[in-house]
Amino acid sequence: MVTPVASLAPMYDEPFLGSAAMASGRLTRHRLRTSYRRLYRDVYLPAEVELTAAARARAAWLSLGDRVTLAGGSAAALHGTKWLDAESPAEVIRSDRNHQSGIVVHDYELRADETMHIRGMQVTTPARTAFDVGRTRPAQLAIPMLDALLRATATTPADVLAVAAARPGARGVRLLTSHLGLVDGGAESPRETRLRLITRGYRIRRRAALARRKATTVGHRAHRPVGRVWLDGDPRQRRDARPPRRSHPTRDRQAAGRRLSNLTRRP
Repeated sequence: MVTPVASLAPMYDEPFLGSAAMASGRLTRHRLRTSYRRLYRDVYLPAEVELTAAARARAAWLSLGDRVTLAGGSAAALHGTKWLDAESPAEVIRSDRNHQSGIVVHDYELRADETMHIRGMQVTTPARTAFDVGRTRPAQLAIPMLDALLRATATTPADVLAVAAARPGARGVRLLTSHLGLVDGGAESPRETRLRLITRGYRIRRRAALARRKATTVGHRAHRPVGRVWLDGDPRQRRDARPPRRSHPTRDRQAAGRRLSNLTRRP
């Protein structure tokens, strides 16, 4: 008796290569397209399995090949960092900047002691991961992530500063240093991080989308000082910082009358 191909399909609970599953006879092309979610090129996940940041990181590694190094949020996820957004793009380091949609490729230089392996995947070490996270993200994203990463890996701010000291000319080191002054690896949740920062005079927005939307609003309400830090940028450096002039019916009618008079005036 021939066992149906569908019954041979394993209970996949993490990303896998679709081509390999079909070549082994475990899945048909039709079943792959109808019952599995395509994450990246040739990488799939069962539709009923919840996508996590760690699963997205593995999917990017499978799709791009084992010569890439997972970094940033993807490395943080594999180090056990909680509360990461699974819809955020995966991050990798490699010399070839070509990439797929949903994958951010960096061309950072790495030292031999800044990488390690987790489940066969090459990732940046916790300290190097924190270094990249802290220097590339604004406070409302970086500090909760750094809190969770340091808590999951027992890494200290001193470990991260040691990475920065070895790269004095790296971009974003000043931003990283500012973030590390606010980090607490003992925080048990992003909510606790936000409450701690609020009590210290800093305002953290819950979503980056909200921060971007407020940053594009014209007027004083989009630029509120928080302690001595302008999280939206110093309005004194913006030409459009002043609020738009309010309409005044009487003045507007008078101005329109003057323009009409100038147009009809004979030379």
